[in-house]
Amino acid sequence: MLLRKWHAYIGMIIAPTVLLFALTGVLQIYELHEAHPGYAPPAVVAKLGVLHKKQLYREGRRPQSQPSAKPSPGPAPAASRPEAKAQRLPTTLLKAFFALASVGLIISTITGVWMTLRQPLHRMRHILLLVVGTVVPFVLSCLSQ
Repeated sequence: MLLRKWHAYIGMIIAPTVLLFALTGVLQIYELHEAHPGYAPPAVVAKLGVLHKKQLYREGRRPQSQPSAKPSPGPAPAASRPEAKAQRLPTTLLKAFFALASVGLIISTITGVWMTLRQPLHRMRHILLLVVGTVVPFVLSCLSQ
């Protein structure tokens, strides 16, 4: 019984963060947070990508390394290599699997929160922990540099 109680408490605190990372993880899998030729992500998606990758709400607040003045010659672009075509299917399937896992995590987290909130005995405590788990990371991400 004690284990179940602590599981509910910890779950309610981390549920908002789990949902955030599962959602932004799907955006990152398909690179929807980055601009590409012909595509500009919505501002909120770009900000969520920065939050996921750098734990910052605003881009550019951490010092970034300076790029080298002279680019080094590298291998041919992936699209021009013959093995690139053969690697597309496994990569696409892996991305789809990870996206499916993220969707499953979102559904599982939401149903866990719902089941926990259906327990009338500690409902207010659970709501308070859910609010704390939402507000604290938001405040810290706005304050981080």
